[in-house]
Amino acid sequence: MASTPPSSKQDGNQQPAKHFKPSYSGTVTILAGSGKTSFEVHKDIICQSSDFFVAACSKAWAEGKEGTIRLPTVEPDTVKLYIHWIYTDTIDLDILGNDPKLPGNSSLQSTQFTRLYVAADMFLDKAMKNKVMDTILERIDRGDWAPSLNTRSQELRPGHFP
Repeated sequence: MASTPPSSKQDGNQQPAKHFKPSYSGTVTILAGSGKTSFEVHKDIICQSSDFFVAACSKAWAEGKEGTIRLPTVEPDTVKLYIHWIYTDTIDLDILGNDPKLPGNSSLQSTQFTRLYVAADMFLDKAMKNKVMDTILERIDRGDWAPSLNTRSQELRPGHFP
């Protein structure tokens, strides 16, 4: 009598699907903003954090074949903060060299956090989005920082929404 392998449909067991494991070894160049600022990042590190970069690094796309990802709508400082995040798991606005105690820098920090959150959303990085919100709330709770919601007040008029 022939035996039936355990993966046969007779007993309801099926072999697990084969999973494609792409190799993201090496680096990728990210061109931020106008494209004049470039960052070299390890593919395996950035792909661990972001489904956007998994797709962008895939050989199925021109960016993956070329090894260059263009982010014209993302400011270089935001990419710098994001790369720092993926390597250290921390948000550190100090790497931008802006002293938060100088006049106007609280507003600049609000802008950076907003841009970082939007970039994390674009990069499909839920952990980064949560970390941005947690960091904002921690700073507010400590009382040493307050977000500025009206950074372009001179441009706003009643009934005008940017």
